[in-house]
Amino acid sequence: MMGCVLLAGPPAVARPKHRAPKATASMLVSFEVSNDADTVHQAWFVDGEGRTYWFVRTGGRDPLAEAERAGGITPRDVSALVAASRPLPNTIAAGELDRARSLLLGAQHSMVWTHRRRDPCKGGVTVAIRAYLFAAGRAAEAIPLRETTCNWLVDENLSPEAQELIEWVYRQSGQPRPRLRR
Repeated sequence: MMGCVLLAGPPAVARPKHRAPKATASMLVSFEVSNDADTVHQAWFVDGEGRTYWFVRTGGRDPLAEAERAGGITPRDVSALVAASRPLPNTIAAGELDRARSLLLGAQHSMVWTHRRRDPCKGGVTVAIRAYLFAAGRAAEAIPLRETTCNWLVDENLSPEAQELIEWVYRQSGQPRPRLRR
């Protein structure tokens, strides 16, 4: 599964071990990709301070998938994800992060439209773009923005804010924009 995750919240949500003590992961956006057999999971993500990371799991422990199955991502899950990921050299400017946060707040309560049922495809990939919004004292739940399977659009948040945030993710991550079948 390939996806994108955006986590937003108070600045002291998580403190990754391999960063300076003041570093936090208050916001995370991810672009995740997985295959139908769930043997590969890749994710590009950005934290709340603009640092970008690349996560790849080809067997073994998957902190992001484990947290999603448990029903939400906690600050401890974010720390585990950052520790299991490779930091990328580029960072995202504060103005861009502020724009993403404002879009996320608008997309948070919008309807997700299901375009088609989830039919498993042989050898295909699932691409998910997700965002997470943190609040003090509870796990962040996924805010779905878009999910595709085998280049078929499955679920999509149709709010203008979500659509702009999806474009923001493609632009910031450098991931190719697929030609979708609807």
